[in-house]
Amino acid sequence: GGIFNSIKQDMRGIQVAGVGNHVNENVVGTQVGGIFNVARGKAEGVQASGIFNYAKKATAIQAAGIFNIADDCFSGLQVAPIMNSAGPGMGVQVSGLMNINHGGIKTQVSGLMNIAGDVDYAQISPVMNIAKKVKGFQFGLINVADTVSGVPIGLLNLVRKGYNRVEIFAGESLVANAGLKLGARSFYNIFQIGARWDNEITMDLNGNENKGNVLTWGFGYGFGTAFKLNKKSLLNIELVGMHINEREEWTDELNLLGQLRFLVDMRLGRRTSIFVGPTG
Repeated sequence: GGIFNSIKQDMRGIQVAGVGNHVNENVVGTQVGGIFNVARGKAEGVQASGIFNYAKKATAIQAAGIFNIADDCFSGLQVAPIMNSAGPGMGVQVSGLMNINHGGIKTQVSGLMNIAGDVDYAQISPVMNIAKKVKGFQFGLINVADTVSGVPIGLLNLVRKGYNRVEIFAGESLVANAGLKLGARSFYNIFQIGARWDNEITMDLNGNENKGNVLTWGFGYGFGTAFKLNKKSLLNIELVGMHINEREEWTDELNLLGQLRFLVDMRLGRRTSIFVGPTG
């Protein structure tokens, strides 16, 4: 059709229109529209359009100039520069901005954000990934999940049923330290702050000595991984970098302390453990 094609029941074959194609029930084949394609039943094959593709269910490739929608079950591939939205299935979504899945999906790749239920393989975006159960990996600035059996890789990983720890410890460089670990055992973020008090002797104008304590403090970020040794013990390997403000409130120049830590964590109770190990 030069402008529009419409079929009341099923379509099996090819539809090509300058503006759009509409099928009231199922499509088995190919729809090519200058602006849109609509299959109100199940689409099997290919939908390609200049603006959007819609199917109730889809086992297909949907390629659009702006967005794709598969309301119910989706298996196949959605590609769009703005957004893809689909129901649960065995699909892959690739978009320039956002992917949304209302159940389970294999892989999502976007330029801004991915949102899904269960993820089998991967969620990849430069800004944020959100999911419930992740079997594969998440790669983004911020990763949010309910559970992760794979690897979340990001600046901030928030896993509700993950490896989340608050720690208080002493070290050789800074005496008093507090740390927060967030993520999964396979990969977690470390946020740390620490301080020490140094004795300092100063001379006044009369030549008298004055003794006092001077604060040195630092804060930093790192990441780590934990290996299970037995039911109650873990081996943590961590890399942390800290900016040290030495004997002053703030040091403008970069004053970096890097630490590689090997720690053995022994659980004492359900929510309590102790750890010890060397740092380098």
